[in-house]
Amino acid sequence: MRSYSMSQMVLLISLMQVLESKDSNQRNISVEPGHDVSLTCEPSGRGTIAVVELSRTDLKDGYVLLYRNKQLDPRYQLQSYRDRVDLQIKNRTFSFILKNVREDDEGTYESRVFQRNSPRQQRSVIGGDPVCSISLRVGPPGTSEKQNQDGDKNTSEELRSSLYLCMFCFCFLLLMSEVNTSFLNNTRTVSDVRRIKKFHL
Repeated sequence: MRSYSMSQMVLLISLMQVLESKDSNQRNISVEPGHDVSLTCEPSGRGTIAVVELSRTDLKDGYVLLYRNKQLDPRYQLQSYRDRVDLQIKNRTFSFILKNVREDDEGTYESRVFQRNSPRQQRSVIGGDPVCSISLRVGPPGTSEKQNQDGDKNTSEELRSSLYLCMFCFCFLLLMSEVNTSFLNNTRTVSDVRRIKKFHL
């Protein structure tokens, strides 16, 4: 049986890591209006935490919460979240406590972390990839269970699509490798035949 090349194995591992990261970093949470909710993130890396940011993808003019210099920075915080968001840090796990949730708090929240003295320092506050993404749904009593089921269904469909894409890319690479190998073998065969004919002549 033909063994996989190093490039093929690297591609497969990379695609599976992307799929695993997507599974672990995205979550769905439902809450009823008037309740408190905890949005929890756990960044990778072992560097010193310098800045922690929580933002909402549909709000671009400020932060839900900004933590730096070992304290909360309210200067860039969105007005609607003033005095309603706290940050708890324990064993490198961040819990953003959103109090008295309103219906207009619904949306997708992303957390970014900047770490000093870390090999993963590319996870910067501005423009970097989020360490976690949480879809918060706000609804009246009795709808939370259905929303969670719908969210889990959507997440499963997204993961399934990603898996199909991963397998397609891997199979395509295998096919191209087989085509190139076949072409090279045919080229060598033609070249060998020509050399044999030339020798006999």
